[in-house]
Amino acid sequence: MEEFSQSNTPDLMGVIFLKGKFWVVIAFALFIGLLFYKTYIPENHAKFLLLPVAKAAEVFYNTSHVYAAGIGFAQVNGEYVIGADCLPLSFTAMLFLLCSLSPPKRFLQGGGISGFVWVMLCVPISFFAGFAVNLVRILASLNFVRFKYFHALHLAVGVLLYISSLCAAYWVLKRGALNEK
Repeated sequence: MEEFSQSNTPDLMGVIFLKGKFWVVIAFALFIGLLFYKTYIPENHAKFLLLPVAKAAEVFYNTSHVYAAGIGFAQVNGEYVIGADCLPLSFTAMLFLLCSLSPPKRFLQGGGISGFVWVMLCVPISFFAGFAVNLVRILASLNFVRFKYFHALHLAVGVLLYISSLCAAYWVLKRGALNEK
């Protein structure tokens, strides 16, 4: 029978902290937190996050919006509503996870601290990039608001923009200017 020794025990701390990659645990925790936030977003937060989109739609389409509690920003003629479902929180979470788990080589050279710094940088980067792509998605989709299949076109524009943006983000992170050749 084999004796119990220190060499036979698993490195529990190495397993818990992914051998210096604790930033990966932080990234997944933030990802899950953002998805949880999406599910239970307070109405005043949704209103605050949708306000720039509604204002941009007013400028680009020369229209007005009225905020209705529980619904969102409704166009005054009732043609469409920019509501909480229009928030890009799932896309932003995916973009954050992609970015945080694909750090440029220069951020991996410093060990765990650099990985943690990268994850913290990915929070505002993915937030602003996600909301910018979503703004383009909504403004592009409003061109089709009078079409019979508006919802399908709106969905198609969103899928096209979101997948293209994720691919572009991956390219920039792995093959683009952020990595040394």
